[in-house]
Amino acid sequence: MKVLAVDLFMKTTIMFRFIAFVFCTILFNWMSNFPLLAQHQITGQVFSEDGKPTAFATVSIYSLADSSNIKGVITDDKNGQFLITDLATANYQLVVQMLGYEDWEQSVFISENVDIGNIVLKETSTQLAAIEINADYSSVESKLGKKILHIGQDLSSTGSNALEALETIPSVNTSNKGQVEIRGNSNVIIYINGKETKRDPTTLKYVAAESLSRIELITNPSAKYDAEGIAGIINLVYKKDNTTEFKLEAISNMAVLTNPINLNPSGGLNVSFTKNKFSVFTNASIEHGPYEDHFNTQRIHFTDSLSIYQNKIIQQGIGQVANFNMGISFEPDTTLLMSLEVNFDCWDFEDEQQQNNSFQYNNNSYNTLNLLAEQGELENELWLNWAIEKTFASKYQLNISLTAGGENEDNFYRSQTLSLSEHPSLVEQFLLNSNEIEQQRYYQGKIDFTAPFFQLGTLEAGIKTDFIQYNILQKVNLQSSTIPPPNNDFSMDMQKLGMYFLQSHQIKKFAYSLGLRLEQFAGKGIQHTNEQEFTQQYFKAFPSLQLSYWLPNENHTIGFN
Repeated sequence: MKVLAVDLFMKTTIMFRFIAFVFCTILFNWMSNFPLLAQHQITGQVFSEDGKPTAFATVSIYSLADSSNIKGVITDDKNGQFLITDLATANYQLVVQMLGYEDWEQSVFISENVDIGNIVLKETSTQLAAIEINADYSSVESKLGKKILHIGQDLSSTGSNALEALETIPSVNTSNKGQVEIRGNSNVIIYINGKETKRDPTTLKYVAAESLSRIELITNPSAKYDAEGIAGIINLVYKKDNTTEFKLEAISNMAVLTNPINLNPSGGLNVSFTKNKFSVFTNASIEHGPYEDHFNTQRIHFTDSLSIYQNKIIQQGIGQVANFNMGISFEPDTTLLMSLEVNFDCWDFEDEQQQNNSFQYNNNSYNTLNLLAEQGELENELWLNWAIEKTFASKYQLNISLTAGGENEDNFYRSQTLSLSEHPSLVEQFLLNSNEIEQQRYYQGKIDFTAPFFQLGTLEAGIKTDFIQYNILQKVNLQSSTIPPPNNDFSMDMQKLGMYFLQSHQIKKFAYSLGLRLEQFAGKGIQHTNEQEFTQQYFKAFPSLQLSYWLPNENHTIGFN
């Protein structure tokens, strides 16, 4: 089983391996020239209008040719000074921001080390009935292919979590169980600081909004991401806080479900530690409580004697969801970041079902059947991710990520035994009991590289490979012992190799992104009950185009994806 698709994958990846070899060779030769590029720095000192140094002000700088590549620091807590290094020769926009003060901006050309001198920030305030109000409200910004929620004081100071913050973004819906839907689709992937994770969206209720600088919502992924259909990507960007050495935070929630009334308590604990260039964070959460779900399905027949079949289910049970997430990062300087993240999830549900089945035949006869059953699910997931981010000459960025993990899932179903002589013949096919074991193992490697593209913004390129092993063993018994049970013993090996190129540029109020993704897939499965084999392979190209235009004098954009 371990080597089911090895031959198939070897035959179908020769061309991609050659392309990957050429890509990596060019990348290595390109990177070897970076140390020869000139690097400069800019310094300055920030003051308030009363002449006092301003500590912890945010100082950002970005190239006017590519506003997406931003470097930033915080002024020190003694004299308000700042220092930004590793700047290439170019025209830049320097921005200084501080809560309660107007933004300070200035264009500057850097071809050598620059001392900008003293910067004076002006206070911004509103007077109302002799009360001064300094407000920092959250705002949603539309950019090329995504929406960005900037976390303001209205969210961070009220104890809101990331899930509640998401509710302020148009097209996003959340439920009291912590589910996230984008335009009605719950197939959502969570990213942390630009890196893909396997986190369950329900754990976002234990992430404090105060710890985030922004949330990015990508509803129309470009060629940079896998071509398989998803509702969207949610990227949580954490604040960089190198001044806090230890922080402990507890979060609790109480969901009140109605009809009937149930209380679902949950709680989480966040612990972070920062010391010099080393930081650790841990998040643990658990949710426990009763639940009730209702299902109603109806099937209409046109060719046989049974014209209408309706199945109503009331499902009541007790479940718990637990999550543990831990990350370690090391940042020796502003150009290098290494991180390791561990994520563990556990779902444990047991419930009872009350089924009401209705059978209506063409001769207008009508039968009903009430059925009791119980079922349960126990699922454990464990994921490991190692990542490194390296910036060269302030404009070239290399990201490498390795992920390994998988899940084990056990399911059972038990139904009461029916008297087949007293009910319609259809109930012979009803499930009596089943036991199911599923296993999945997942391995991923990913390389992304970003560089300037002459005078036309940036060029991104990357390679990603996935290896997936999937096994399912299911044994079932039907109400009728004369019908052979459809037992399932199935395994599959899948491999996917992808490569993308993405060119992006902004010209005043107009921005575009043009991309191409190439994917090669090979999969082979075996149904061991009858030794039947299934194979699939393809090589496809997926282009992407994103356009955006900021309307003059309006805080609105027009986009096309």
